[in-house]
Amino acid sequence: MKGFKIMSSASNINLPTVPGLSGLGNLPVNAAWQIINKKGEAAETAAVAASQQVKTAKLAFDNAVKNDTTVNQFMKDTNALNYLLTAYGLGSAASQMGVIKKVLTQDPNAKTSLANQLADPRWKQLAQDTDFFDNGLSKLKSSNVTDTFTTTTSGKNYLQVFQLDSTGNPTGSLYANSFNLSVSSTGTLTTSEGYALAGIPYDNRGQLTASTLNASQTVTDSKGLQETITQNLTQNSDGTYNWEINDANGHALYSQDNVAVTFDANGNIQTVNGTSASSQNITLKWPGNSGTTTQNFDMTQLTNSYQSSDLQVVNVNSLANKSTPTQNITPFVSLSASQGVDGTTSYSTTNLVNTDTTNSDGSTAQTVVKQTFTKNGDGTWDWKITDPSGNILSDQPNAALTFNTDGSINTINGGDPSNQNVTLTWPDSGTTTQNFNLTSTFNRSDFSQSVSVVDNSGTAHTLQLNYSKINDANDQWRVTVVDPSFNINYGSVAFGFDSNGNISGVGTYDANTGKISQSDGQSNATIQQLNINWGGAGGISNLNLNFNNITSSGSVSTQIQKTQTDSVALGARKAVNVDNNGVVSATYANASGTGTTTVNLYRLAVNNFSSSGNLTKFGSTNYFSANGNTSKDTILPTGSPINTGGNIVYDSNNKQVNAFGGALSGTPKTTSTVTTLQTIDNKYVQDIYQEVLGQQNQNLRYAQYFKDNIGTIKNVDQLLSNQAMALVVQTVGGLPNGIYSQSLTAQENAFSKAINFKKLSDPNYVNNYINQFLAVSVANGTGGGSTTLGWQASLLGGGSGPDDSGNYSVDTSGLQSLIGSSLNTTA
Repeated sequence: MKGFKIMSSASNINLPTVPGLSGLGNLPVNAAWQIINKKGEAAETAAVAASQQVKTAKLAFDNAVKNDTTVNQFMKDTNALNYLLTAYGLGSAASQMGVIKKVLTQDPNAKTSLANQLADPRWKQLAQDTDFFDNGLSKLKSSNVTDTFTTTTSGKNYLQVFQLDSTGNPTGSLYANSFNLSVSSTGTLTTSEGYALAGIPYDNRGQLTASTLNASQTVTDSKGLQETITQNLTQNSDGTYNWEINDANGHALYSQDNVAVTFDANGNIQTVNGTSASSQNITLKWPGNSGTTTQNFDMTQLTNSYQSSDLQVVNVNSLANKSTPTQNITPFVSLSASQGVDGTTSYSTTNLVNTDTTNSDGSTAQTVVKQTFTKNGDGTWDWKITDPSGNILSDQPNAALTFNTDGSINTINGGDPSNQNVTLTWPDSGTTTQNFNLTSTFNRSDFSQSVSVVDNSGTAHTLQLNYSKINDANDQWRVTVVDPSFNINYGSVAFGFDSNGNISGVGTYDANTGKISQSDGQSNATIQQLNINWGGAGGISNLNLNFNNITSSGSVSTQIQKTQTDSVALGARKAVNVDNNGVVSATYANASGTGTTTVNLYRLAVNNFSSSGNLTKFGSTNYFSANGNTSKDTILPTGSPINTGGNIVYDSNNKQVNAFGGALSGTPKTTSTVTTLQTIDNKYVQDIYQEVLGQQNQNLRYAQYFKDNIGTIKNVDQLLSNQAMALVVQTVGGLPNGIYSQSLTAQENAFSKAINFKKLSDPNYVNNYINQFLAVSVANGTGGGSTTLGWQASLLGGGSGPDDSGNYSVDTSGLQSLIGSSLNTTA
């Protein structure tokens, strides 16, 4: 229950005056309700939160949470404890310290705990939310959040989860029509019982994680020998696949990129490049001069190669403290026509080359040395070699370097760069002569930019854009994208300028013709795309280099302005959503403080059971297990692998599942992300707001309470256990007070007819129901402009209901009647 407390002065609350509510008590209750609805509850509760009384109470509570170190210390703070109890509608119980202490310090999940014995469920909710038993005050102090909401299917569709063993591996599948979906502060998805969800994570670009299909088979090579080969089918970001066939030694026998693959409803390959997958004739080129053979491949077998032992737990993308991906880089650089290999300007560029060298004592241990080349103003280069401690082993100033069109060294001091013998002088250890090969390890750049690029998992990488002159006469340049941390070259793009200094072409430079062109023959494009394969969960990024703002001028300028990207740093998570397709997404505040960003996290797995009646209930839970008599079809997307048992498949290397399911039922679910402290604050404001409504007219308070809480009622027994909610239904249904003296079955039948539980998720139905309640109240003479229903107020705080004769007793303390006189409530 939310927001109500026993009507008693025990809580000592000074209720605020809320603009907009004053005077409503003089109107008929149904007219006052229409005014409240028109203004909106959010506006009214915001006015309550802004009142000085509420601000003062919140400040006292916040200070106690911040400064107190133990639960006992917190409980001795009267103002803080009153605030907490009021938030859960239990303010009048503030004097019952024995009960409060037991509720807060016992395990709320234990059957023997006092929270589980009290009739009022708000006590257990209080104990669970604060979690003092397990974590003391740390949950109140923490900024971590967990979102939980119910996810449901319809008909014969069942959501799939996995039981886990102590090491986190699944021990079996379970299925449910609904379960509570929990999303931790780091983005990990589980059920409220801790089961792992079946489904597939999305990457940070909202794309499904790429998967690799593979299978091995024996074929006859060109020499007539039996060879075991392996074929791999790896999905690209655009949905195509790269198909590679290797022998047992890893030699590539066949390779084809961007293969179009389609799948049938069971996830098996159906066609490859438009032809039947079961009959693919491929020419294999064997290593050396062993010739070729033509082999027929049945690619429908690829998806059947997985075994159930491959199942692993899903690790959903953790998006905390990460960024959204960068897709575009726009370098703002003014290029100088006079900057070339023979550069007349003084610009220093440092490149590092690592190599193994033999120690001076002749030991077999290897030492990695660093080479640094720095360009001088006269066009020569200083070449230094240092050990890991920074000691200079060789220093050769004014080295003359020439370069090839790809930026690699052509000559050094007129000699072959692949065979440079250098004398290294070791600290206190004599000298050695080392041969260095500089042919492919050093690429010149006239200047560089650093830019942060985010991969598909949300991890940031610092890339370096190295600019080099490749043709002085035609003012042509090349920019190479490298990862200096791992010495990886992701590709290069050439670009040139017309006589006015504007971009004339971007693409591939042909050293033979001296022209720049793209693969389609166009030479006037200004944007070039590079595909960066980050490996693992990083996926593949399509990086667009935009050269529209690059110009070349006659003046010398090496000023590099800040590179602009579309990368957005993420702040705190604001909400978690799940749509009818089972896609779970999270909305984050942008770290800049302006706007929000929504990122797909996960897609749930749904299974269809044609004979769902054969499912077996798993203990006393809401979950079911399937046996051999239960026919199941996993609803899969195109390209999703399943094993021979028809189950979705996990990749044991990156622990991600490669399938998801079909549609969910009902409307999309959304939950706001708040910390425990924010939850308590919101509950407190809601309680005070409803208290203020009660000052005007208790029926307004009942109406607001019903509207806010009816969504938590799933069946008639839950309704009957909530006396305040039951009173509204009793009023609308015209049920006599004596109904409570009848058998439980009779009560269940009567209340089931008075309200349609299937329509409680429909806001129009709920609103009409409230209007009926208010109309009946007016007809009964309790809906006028004065505060009425005083005796019912005890119900809102959990007070006693009618006796066998239908009479109610007002119990403003109410607590002892709820817990029973036999329970020990002393501290």
